[in-house]
Amino acid sequence: MSDKQQYVTLDGLEINGGAEDGKFYAFPCAVLGERWNGFATPGFTKAQADLLIRIWNEVDTAYEARRRPDNVSEPMGQAEYVADGDLYRFILNAEATDPEERYLDFCNNGDGFYHIGAWYWTWSDTKPDAPDAECFHFLTLEPSSPKS
Repeated sequence: MSDKQQYVTLDGLEINGGAEDGKFYAFPCAVLGERWNGFATPGFTKAQADLLIRIWNEVDTAYEARRRPDNVSEPMGQAEYVADGDLYRFILNAEATDPEERYLDFCNNGDGFYHIGAWYWTWSDTKPDAPDAECFHFLTLEPSSPKS
């Protein structure tokens, strides 16, 4: 890992579900990984993944409150850490009964990192001195070593 903090951003993960200034979150990650169709495949430490999940759920709740103000008690895209399995679970389709259609799980691949959304979502890497840095809110978290 380089000595400079690496960041990734995900199109659609706007601050306050897009209700504020149109800025996107930039998440700290431990590794950028290989490219997949031109996109980053980030690896997150547990602490970085926890931050990502917290923000993800806040954005989803804000988005759902605007989209479905009559039913904010059941956000559609929430995520959680599942200790039994050491994975992060995202709800894809809350109405599906088949677990494979309902959830998308990302586990620790054995390298000590959680590759959340890698090879599925369109993550882009960025940095605070990038020409378009004003478009992002760079979240901070001291990187930690991967789990042993």
